[in-house]
Amino acid sequence: MQRVLLRLLCTFVRPYNRQVLLLVALLVAHTAGNLYQPNLNGDIINNGIVAGNLHYIIHTGEWMLVLTLVIGLFSVGGIY
Repeated sequence: MQRVLLRLLCTFVRPYNRQVLLLVALLVAHTAGNLYQPNLNGDIINNGIVAGNLHYIIHTGEWMLVLTLVIGLFSVGGIY
C-alpha cells in the first residue's frame, strides 16, 4: 500500500521537482536561522553585557537584525 502511494505521489510531484527542492532548501535555511538566533542572544549576554562591551552588543545586535530580515525573506519565498 505504501509503495503505491509513494509511486502515485512521485508521479504527481515530478513536474514540480525544482519547486519542491527550493522549498525544502528555504525551510532548512529558515530553521537554521531560527536555531542560530538564541546563540547570538547568549553571546550578547555572555560577551557583551557581562563584560560591559557595548560595541559587541551593538555589532551582534545588528547581525541579529540582518539575520531576522533574511529569515523573513526565506519565509516569504517559501510561502510564495
